[in-house]
Amino acid sequence: MVDLSPEARERASRTTLAAPVFAGQAAIIADHIKRLGVDVVLVCVVDADLQYTGQHVVDVGDLVAEVARLEGDDGWAMVFSAGVDEAEVLRRCAEMVSIAAARVEVLDRLSARRSAAGGPSPTPTGVEK
Repeated sequence: MVDLSPEARERASRTTLAAPVFAGQAAIIADHIKRLGVDVVLVCVVDADLQYTGQHVVDVGDLVAEVARLEGDDGWAMVFSAGVDEAEVLRRCAEMVSIAAARVEVLDRLSARRSAAGGPSPTPTGVEK
């Protein structure tokens, strides 16, 4: 089931603001990518305050745990592997905005449809009434 909570919508909306922060660092990110070795990726992070907090070289085997740790509960991470250039970083940032904006639109439509049908109002996921 789709999470129609206000928190899900807010997260998608804030993602449209986080992606340009990454884009603003595209040249720096691309420069770090050029220096990546084998079996590692670059994890770039924007925190909950929409501040770029840096980039981290992470072993591929540790990727899932490290991304979760680095982005925390309210941050964002983008992962880049060797061979990605500045144009690709910018393309992926634009795609991130597009996907998040589409999610906001879908959530708004589904929420409006549910309200029009007299359904229950969305509640935060995992919160009991």
